[in-house]
Amino acid sequence: MKTFLSLAFLILTVSASSAAEEVEIDFDKTKAACDNGSGKSCFMIGVMYQHGLGVDKDTEKAIVYFKIACDLDIPASCGVLKNLN
Repeated sequence: MKTFLSLAFLILTVSASSAAEEVEIDFDKTKAACDNGSGKSCFMIGVMYQHGLGVDKDTEKAIVYFKIACDLDIPASCGVLKNLN
């Protein structure tokens, strides 16, 4: 199960990173969706901060958003938190 979650996290992170590089992501809309309870949006904000995609790279802010996403039942985000802490 741990291997599956790690693999899922890797796929989501690579997919999110690739998507952010290919398509400009509207940070404000994504953050608004996160603020309204979208776990996937919170995860994406975390990825953006973690990798500096469209925002300044900020691990502390990334952790905040990954925690929110984890609390909103996004398992990949919980996996990221384990690796960052």
